[in-house]
Amino acid sequence: MAISSPSFNPSATQTATTGSYVSSTLIAQLNLQKHDVSEELIKKYGDQGLSGYLDSIGKVTAVGSDEFLHFEENLLHQEYALKTGATCVVFVGDNTTDATFEMQSTDDGQQIRAGANILFDNGDLAHVASITDDDTFVAEPFGTWSSTTESYWRARKFIVVGLEFGKGTNQPGSLEPSVSKVTGRTAIYKESYAVSGSDATQIAYVKVSSPETGKSGYVWYIKGEGDTRKRFNDYLEASMMFSEKDTNVGAAGITGQQGLIDNVNSNGMRDLSGTMLTDARVDAWVDAIDKQRGPAEYTAWCGLDVSLALDDWMASKNQTTAVGEQNWGAFNNSKDMALNFGFQSFTRGGYTFHKKTYDLFNQLGMGGSVGYRKKALFIPSGVQKDPRSGLNIPALQIRYREANGYSRKMEHWFTGSAILAQPNSTEDVLRCHYRTERGVQVFGVNRYLLASVA
Repeated sequence: MAISSPSFNPSATQTATTGSYVSSTLIAQLNLQKHDVSEELIKKYGDQGLSGYLDSIGKVTAVGSDEFLHFEENLLHQEYALKTGATCVVFVGDNTTDATFEMQSTDDGQQIRAGANILFDNGDLAHVASITDDDTFVAEPFGTWSSTTESYWRARKFIVVGLEFGKGTNQPGSLEPSVSKVTGRTAIYKESYAVSGSDATQIAYVKVSSPETGKSGYVWYIKGEGDTRKRFNDYLEASMMFSEKDTNVGAAGITGQQGLIDNVNSNGMRDLSGTMLTDARVDAWVDAIDKQRGPAEYTAWCGLDVSLALDDWMASKNQTTAVGEQNWGAFNNSKDMALNFGFQSFTRGGYTFHKKTYDLFNQLGMGGSVGYRKKALFIPSGVQKDPRSGLNIPALQIRYREANGYSRKMEHWFTGSAILAQPNSTEDVLRCHYRTERGVQVFGVNRYLLASVA
C-alpha cells in the first residue's frame, strides 16, 4: 500500500491558515505541484529510505509512553558450553566413569535436566545422571570419554539430543521457555525554518480537493521549506540508524536511543572482514542466517561499494535482478512496490535477498563520509510472536508517542506575524517548527547481519 495522505483542510480563499498548510514534499507526493516544484519529489511510495519503506508497509505505530518493550523466546534448541577455566570438569576415575562438568552460564545450567542425553562437539555422547548446582552436573559416557585431561574440555560445546529414563522412573521436571525482555525508548527531535515577512512572496497556493473530506479549496506551501523538512527527515533516518543510548550527557536531558547499527554490532551477526565478495562469503552469510533461524526474505540496505559488488556477483551467477519469480512478502506481496523502491533481488540457499543502494550510507555529509559506502545492513522480513502478549511484532518498526488523541508522530506549527491569517506574535517573520518523539523497535536482532566489502 502507498503512504496514507496526511490530513489538510483546504480554505475557500487563498488565505494562509494553519489547517490549509501543506509541506512542499506533500505537494509533490499528492502530485499537486506547479511547474516550479521539482519533479524529482514525485515518488509513488514517498520517501525512498528505510523510514519511507516502513511507512509504506504499515510498520510505523504509536506507543503510549517513552519506553516500549516486548519479549522474545530464545531458540528452541540451544548450544551450551563448559567453562574456560580449570574447574570445567572433574573426573573421578578412568575414561568410563562419571565426570562432573561446570558450565559457562548459570542461566544455561538451568536448562539442563537429569536424564538428558548430551552430545559434545568432539562426538562424545553422555547421559546426565544428576544436577549438583545451578551450573554443574554429573554425566556418564555411553562408551568412553575421548580424554580425561581437564584442559581438553575447556569451553567445549554440547547440545541436548533427548531425555532417556529407566523402567519405573518418574517423569522429568518441566522446562520453562527461555524468554528475554527487550526494551527500547523514544527520543525527541526538533527542527525549525524561518522566512522573513519581506520574503513572504515565496508562498504559493494550489487548488485541491481533500482526499479525506472531498472538500475543494486552496492549500499553501513555502517554496524554500522543503529543504529544511527533507534535512529533518534525513536526520530522523540517521538517528534511527546511528544513535546510541546516552551514558554521558544525560544531565542535559538527552537520553538517546539504541540505533540499528549499535544494536546489530552488539547483539546481531557481523562480517566486517572487508574482503572481496566471493561465493564463500555469500554462502557464509546464508549459513549464519540459517543458524539463527532467519526468515526466507531479507532486505539489504547497501552502501554503493557493496551494491556494486553484489551486482557483479549476481551477474556472474546469472541471477535475476529486479524481475522474475521472487518472494515479495517484504513488500506486502507487491512486486510494484519493490521495483518502485529500487530493489533488486537474488536467491541463495533458499533465501531471497532484496538489495537496494541506500542513500544514507552513500551521501557525503552522511554515512558516505564515515565509511558506510563499504557496508550493508541485512534486515529480516516478516513478524514474530511475543510469547508473553501473543501479539505479532514485525522485525522492525518505528514507534512514536501518542496518547489521548495527541500524536507526536510529526508535529508542525507556525509562529510569527508574517503571512498568517491569525498572527500569534509581533515578529515580522514566519517560523515553521517540526517536532517528533520516536524510537526504533527491533525484534530478533540476532537475525540481523551487518557486513562489509573491500
